[in-house]
Amino acid sequence: RSLAHSLTRSLTLCYPYPPSARTPAVVESITDPLKDGGEASALVNAETRVVEYARDASKYLVACDKLLRVYAADDALLVEVACTGIRAASFSPNGGYVVTFQRPMRNEEEGSHAKFLPNLRVWRVDDGSNVLSLTQKELDKDHWPSVQFTADEAHCVIQVTNTLHVYDLKDGDTAPPCVKFPVKGVSKFSLCPTAKMEGEMLVMTYVPEIKGTPGYLALHRIVSCPQGETPTPLARKSFFRANSVRFLWNSSGSAVLIIAAADVDATNQSYYGEQKLFFFSADGSKDMAVPMPKEGPIHDVQWSPQGDFFVTVAGFMPAKSTLFNASCVPKFDLGSGPY
Repeated sequence: RSLAHSLTRSLTLCYPYPPSARTPAVVESITDPLKDGGEASALVNAETRVVEYARDASKYLVACDKLLRVYAADDALLVEVACTGIRAASFSPNGGYVVTFQRPMRNEEEGSHAKFLPNLRVWRVDDGSNVLSLTQKELDKDHWPSVQFTADEAHCVIQVTNTLHVYDLKDGDTAPPCVKFPVKGVSKFSLCPTAKMEGEMLVMTYVPEIKGTPGYLALHRIVSCPQGETPTPLARKSFFRANSVRFLWNSSGSAVLIIAAADVDATNQSYYGEQKLFFFSADGSKDMAVPMPKEGPIHDVQWSPQGDFFVTVAGFMPAKSTLFNASCVPKFDLGSGPY
């Protein structure tokens, strides 16, 4: 408890909202933590799995083994839903929904063809209604949340084998997908966080290499298409020697950077494996490998707040920091040093 209070005090210095302190068996809200340790009030007296703030810090969720609660920043209870066996929970980007993953449970209902009960659910924060119910075998923490939302949060997208399923959140929790978008071999995807036109859905997909065929990144506009046929992407880039990717959209959604990484460096020069950095413009007019000014691993990449520049920290030690513009032209050398 003393550690929780200490962490809360340090967090308060950079967070203007009353934070929550979590222990294995209780969640407390601490107000005025800098004043003699603050005043603590218990919110949940049960083993807690998740405590998470929405992106705008206007609300936070508390997920226990048998219930999900969402509180306003002033600790007023907004909604509570019964949900057994929660193992993970996250807000949608705009905070209008909560995604939960529950422990898989067998379906004992007679006559049912489903072996397991739905355990991946989307809840509407306003009224606590369950707007989507699906089944997911395992919780992959590297790909959580497994549900991604469009900019207006009217639709969500989920990856299944060789396909992206798009759901209209107004259709009800058991409604089928409104769009099935085939991408053979897809292992990871990322929706554009903004939309230039109402209803537009842009998505970056990654298909890893297999049996000598290079992996590739592709930018798609999600549309309805014939069964099994993938439309021609807006842009595509193929490459070898990568087994994972990380997508970094800029704030305006006009471009995305992708770090492609391999666990092992084929040249045996780097303990950190091998990395490549790719750039795609959202209109598909530009896709390229970003030229690094120094040979070696890519340690970090970050967009500027307005999304018109990005900074890379790359190269063998001492690593070099470089500022690029949105055309991938290096504009300023920020120097070299340890990372």
